[in-house]
Amino acid sequence: MEDGAITLWNVKKILSSNDTQHLLGKGCISAAQIHQGVPVQSLEFNPNKKNLLASGGSEVLIQDISQNLKKPVKFKPGEPNFHEGSHITAISWNRIVPHILASASENGKIVVWDLKASKSIFQFTEPQSTPAQSYFNETS
Repeated sequence: MEDGAITLWNVKKILSSNDTQHLLGKGCISAAQIHQGVPVQSLEFNPNKKNLLASGGSEVLIQDISQNLKKPVKFKPGEPNFHEGSHITAISWNRIVPHILASASENGKIVVWDLKASKSIFQFTEPQSTPAQSYFNETS
């Protein structure tokens, strides 16, 4: 959402509802203010650990929804915030190693995070001043 909230929905409940006039709100299972007033432009569930949801606003945040879906535990993948002063445009979990996450921002900065070590493995800035999302799309 534009206000930094992340809302999760149960699609089965939405599709099975016969009440078309009151459909809004049906199936909402969680609405949490994660990025405090900063638009969320990218998010992805971990393909190997389905309880982890990474999202990007002005920084990368991870939610663990395993304990409490309505108030998820949130944490940063590490420090410092290499995307400071920019907005995250892409997030992608490693498909083989579940604790590795990549993030990219409008300023061309690309960071690969190791969640086990709670730090960046490496980071670089794309030489062209184009949004880093194009990098993920070309290499996916």
